[in-house]
Amino acid sequence: LLAMRGFDRRAALAELHPPTLLVSGDLDRVAPLSAWPALARTRLARLPGVGHLPNLEAPDAFDALLLDFLSEARPPVWH
Repeated sequence: LLAMRGFDRRAALAELHPPTLLVSGDLDRVAPLSAWPALARTRLARLPGVGHLPNLEAPDAFDALLLDFLSEARPPVWH
């Protein structure tokens, strides 16, 4: 975790434009949603009582969010 202190790629996220789902637990101290900038086409989801690993700590809730998100996503158009 010490190595992560100097690693900040948030500015590069502004270059991303695909639909994105950010899932965080409200107890996450490593990467809380409040630390992320507003991104275009991004859905933010906060799981109560969950820390940094929502897919492991609340797998049913995480899976439901992910499946809902994927059901709305459009496939890429290849040129």
